[in-house]
Amino acid sequence: MNLFGLMPETDDSRLRSQVEIEISKWLLDTGFDADAKGLRRLSDLGLRGQSVLICLAQIKSIQKYKYSLQPESLYHILDLAQRQSILQQFIQQRPYLLAKIGIIYEHASTFLFGGNASQADLDACLLDFAANYISKFREYSSRPKGLPSDSPHRVLCATFWDTQLWHPAAYIEKAYQDNLLGVEYYVDFHPFNLNKLLPEDLSMAHRALIREWVERLKVHLSIHSAIVGPYSTPNYMGTQLFSDPADVADLQKETVLLARDIGASSLVLHLVDVDRLSELAEIIETAAGSDIRVTLENYYYTEKINQTSEQFIAVLESLIPLLTKHTREHNFGVTFDPGHYNIEEGDPIIAALHVGKWCKEKGIHLTKIHATTNYGPLRCFPPNFSSDVHDRVSHLGINNALIIQILRSIGHSPLVTAEQIKPLIEGDIALIDGAYQNLPERDYEAIVQKGVELLSGTCDSLVTPHIREVEAYQFIAGAAGVRALEEYLVYRKIQNTQQMTSETAKTTTLALMDAPAEAQRGAICHVDKILQSAIEAEGGVSQSTINPICERLGSALFAQIHREHLDAIFSENAEYQAGETICEEGAIGHEMFYITQGRVDIFITGHQISTLETGEIFGEISLFHGIPRSATVKAAAGGTKLRILKKESLIASLVGSRDLARAVIIRLYSILPERLRNLNAKYVHALKTLRSLNPSYSEPSVDEFIDEPCELDVSFKLIESKTLGVVFDQDRFYAPGEVVFHENTQAEGMYLIKSGSVRVTCYDLQLHGFQSLEHMAEEELEKIFDKDQFYVSDELASHESIHLARLGRGDLTGVMSLLHGSDCSATIVSDGATLGYLSKEAFDRIMKTDVNLSYSIMLTLCSTIISRIRQLDRAYLQVSSEIRRYNERAQQQFAD
Repeated sequence: MNLFGLMPETDDSRLRSQVEIEISKWLLDTGFDADAKGLRRLSDLGLRGQSVLICLAQIKSIQKYKYSLQPESLYHILDLAQRQSILQQFIQQRPYLLAKIGIIYEHASTFLFGGNASQADLDACLLDFAANYISKFREYSSRPKGLPSDSPHRVLCATFWDTQLWHPAAYIEKAYQDNLLGVEYYVDFHPFNLNKLLPEDLSMAHRALIREWVERLKVHLSIHSAIVGPYSTPNYMGTQLFSDPADVADLQKETVLLARDIGASSLVLHLVDVDRLSELAEIIETAAGSDIRVTLENYYYTEKINQTSEQFIAVLESLIPLLTKHTREHNFGVTFDPGHYNIEEGDPIIAALHVGKWCKEKGIHLTKIHATTNYGPLRCFPPNFSSDVHDRVSHLGINNALIIQILRSIGHSPLVTAEQIKPLIEGDIALIDGAYQNLPERDYEAIVQKGVELLSGTCDSLVTPHIREVEAYQFIAGAAGVRALEEYLVYRKIQNTQQMTSETAKTTTLALMDAPAEAQRGAICHVDKILQSAIEAEGGVSQSTINPICERLGSALFAQIHREHLDAIFSENAEYQAGETICEEGAIGHEMFYITQGRVDIFITGHQISTLETGEIFGEISLFHGIPRSATVKAAAGGTKLRILKKESLIASLVGSRDLARAVIIRLYSILPERLRNLNAKYVHALKTLRSLNPSYSEPSVDEFIDEPCELDVSFKLIESKTLGVVFDQDRFYAPGEVVFHENTQAEGMYLIKSGSVRVTCYDLQLHGFQSLEHMAEEELEKIFDKDQFYVSDELASHESIHLARLGRGDLTGVMSLLHGSDCSATIVSDGATLGYLSKEAFDRIMKTDVNLSYSIMLTLCSTIISRIRQLDRAYLQVSSEIRRYNERAQQQFAD
């Protein structure tokens, strides 16, 4: 077959690119391998020039990374290489390196430039990468000198976060100079850290050099297997999407073989998909017959399980039978990462005991500890995802020293990697080295028994009867004393406080660690005061204390925006005396308030309905759109202090900071659907209450309260209707009375009204004594629903439904169910409408692959929901006022 005939003689780059994609797909389907002979083989098939290298690079990228490159990107790179010799020298007709730099090119805008990269920025990035790859990796030739250290610190340094060194031997050299036991080298490739390498980068000469360093200086080398690049960008909720090792099993096997070649002793493999254990077993079996231990690390993100120690052990129980006896005994192990357990387990010390004892009982080698830090449940969003999992190991977000001691006392001798972003300091090294070498004199059982004895007469607010029964806590008391246990429990209480994010818990923990010993002893007796330290430590609202205060706000709108952004937003202070009016019902509002001292009373039509205390928020909806205040707010105490966020201040901050804009959008996106759902429920409940009081009451027309969507400019534009029409590409006409979807069911996707209108309704079945559809008799159901055609009877629609909204052209519905996977809170009935449909799968795909479009969609959804909240809130206030008036009339009649 002559493929040359398929290549059109045209200047249309898009047409040529499409043909090249089809050729690459055909070659993959025929089992073609992009090896060193590929250039000649494609030439024999009729391809010429750049087309040969581009096809090979596409095939290599799909085979190696499961990532499909765009030919336009590769054409641009090759054109740039014609003008820049350093790039030409880098590629040298190697399809692998063209694929690698192509991936960098397509990801750099997102990962390196925050979505705002010019063509010049991208080109400069490629040239810089090529120059570093050649000078710092290809040309590295340093040879080992000196003698092995007699007493290295028992610490392995991690390399993933380092961006300076390129060659693995350079990391070994640095560890030797720092007198560390060794290195955990991350074999990886990530678009935000370009100096990471994969096995194909390392020739046999490179491998021999690395092994020479290991053997000559006795520096211990471990490998962290490919996670693997290119990563997906974080999804629309900010969760980073990590790759499953089983997706690139051949690459993982190559990494095992690399470990054998360079003299590594162990290799870490992540557990992601619990249903793909057979692929993991195959990877582990690659080490058979060598001295390599492939270790499985507990991992905090999976789509199928929460990785507690119990569930991780259950996975190990299923994996072990898939391994041969020899591999299980000589080539398999476990890596314990306490930072991951601290997100889902509750206490990593308990997890360490659980996993350590199980491994000892089953004869499984506990090979590695990843010493790290985490201050509680991970709350992350771009650009700060994962930043709190790999902080300094000498902080007490996790007590790494105790974890090392408890596993050592059980009988394990794991290597310990300081897996942190920041460079190692003396305190980090001393903590790990001291914990490893200074074991208690007694064995594990004796330590626990001593702890039981010490705790038998202790009972206070910290050491409760339940605490005394926990074996891990008995160990702490026996090994370090009751006071050490109390201190540990204080830190756990800080980090388990629900109102705090991990950043707040970190602030509080560090404040306690830095306090004088006497203050610490007093603090252990007054845990509640410790939990206020993030607010009280500096005597006012400063950069380090504003985040904890905001996290206590009732709306939680800004609870997860990192504190470096908050000073730029909350810029004004105000103080009110008792009785002073802060804002008035009916007045237009453009600001939001939170209370830093004192309290305020809320009045509607002159009647006090609630009181808000320090730390609570009000006026947040007015922040996004100038609408009349729904209530009057007055200071209830002298010296009531507020901080004020004005709309113009917010907009200026957001327009000036794209990162902050993203953070706000994601935060709104995560809380607004639930707020609308709650308001729906409040309105329905209020209307039912009013109907029970006054059966003749006619509900308000909610559509009277419709106004234009919020147009807040947050550095991302609302998605255009034309683009929405393309995204919602599955059209269907719904006849009048036809149900699009029912309340209390799952919507399979989201809908865009392209023409006509629909009604958003909630059916009040309790008016007839029915608690829910599932409890209704079959004959009653048949009266209400024509189940064959999914029509609602006219009688039910006109007399037994609560009208929530009428939606028209350009409106969206099905949003809440799609975003949160919860049941629909309302029924959508067509008045005769054509709807475009977007499935959840298509929605997720857009969010994962198109960063700018995903944020525009998120902003559009937020704008839509805010408008509906305002609309429904006005209707709710009208019904609430009617209930109040009805009660007042009833009381007056009773008095008369």
